[in-house]
Amino acid sequence: MEKNRAIELTGVLKWVRPNKADDWGNWSMTLYPDKPSLEIVEKFKALGLKNEIHKDDDGYFIRIRRPVQKMMKGKLTSFTPPQVFDQQGQPWNPQLSIGNGSSGTVKIFIYFFKIPGSGKEGCAARWEALKVKDYVPFEGNTNGDFTQQEAKGHKGL
Repeated sequence: MEKNRAIELTGVLKWVRPNKADDWGNWSMTLYPDKPSLEIVEKFKALGLKNEIHKDDDGYFIRIRRPVQKMMKGKLTSFTPPQVFDQQGQPWNPQLSIGNGSSGTVKIFIYFFKIPGSGKEGCAARWEALKVKDYVPFEGNTNGDFTQQEAKGHKGL
């Protein structure tokens, strides 16, 4: 199996944030992969992929990220946001927030690296692009902040 390479995964999308970095400095999304894509993820998990597979009431999911910046070989490297396209392959309108339940194809780059000081090899994935297939409009706060109702629900955590 070729090591460093781009792969495509398909499934249902949640928490898609291609335009605004999260509190940890990443553009991120959650993918509920379909069965063939889940099998691909499991193959890379066997090779040490750091992305965890989780399960909730909606099924299995993984979180996919792209850093805004990352230290690579002693240099701070900046990344552009992930590319997002509509079903026809046209650039996505950034004014349209992608709602939970949309579906699409996510392109990630799988790369292997040496874990410093251990001599072992690690494996990670970086979000490269997204093609939205079935669009569900986002309902709620579009500035990325909690709504008052969400803030109340998170109070005390």
